Amino acid sequence: MEEFFKNDIIDYKYDDFIFNPKLLPIKRKTKRDELYKLDSRGPSRKWTNKKPFVKTIYKEKFEVDEIWELTSIKRKYIEYKHDNTIVTGSDPLESFSLFIFLNKGIVQNYFINHELTDDKGATWRPGKFNSGPLKNSDGIYPGAVDDAKRYWAQRSIGVRITRSAMQVTDEEIQIYKEKCWSKNEKVFNFILNLFRK
Repeated sequence: MEEFFKNDIIDYKYDDFIFNPKLLPIKRKTKRDELYKLDSRGPSRKWTNKKPFVKTIYKEKFEVDEIWELTSIKRKYIEYKHDNTIVTGSDPLESFSLFIFLNKGIVQNYFINHELTDDKGATWRPGKFNSGPLKNSDGIYPGAVDDAKRYWAQRSIGVRITRSAMQVTDEEIQIYKEKCWSKNEKVFNFILNLFRK
């Protein structure tokens, strides 16, 4: 079951994508291989779906079987002294994600989520490349929450428990626990609680 997803990228491979507005893909024309012109490393994150599904962005309908994300997060790095120890960290300044929706290797549509902040991420405002407004229920692009649910539903329970426990039913957890973790219940509960927070 998981062999189908072997080329998916769940965690971000990188977050320093350099956006060039002159290189945006052309809907229903640009091929997957041509997307490497945007970044030779490929997508920051990639999800594939076994069956194409119909997606709508601002009244435009299209089929999707693969979603690419190319991401850049600009930060202000900070350093301060605390109890004779140097502590480092960062505050966000800008977030940019280009989401590309493909079907059978052809770009169907794309959406840019571009946001800026001045107050350490407490409030964000749209950047100049932002594709449009989002509803609170959308997530990071229109329908992102539904796309995530659809993606995780097709993955094995073992992957879902360790990667996205919010997409696992209590019944599935109990079955998986009995099959695989009966001798290590404390470890199982610890892992599950990490991902449910």
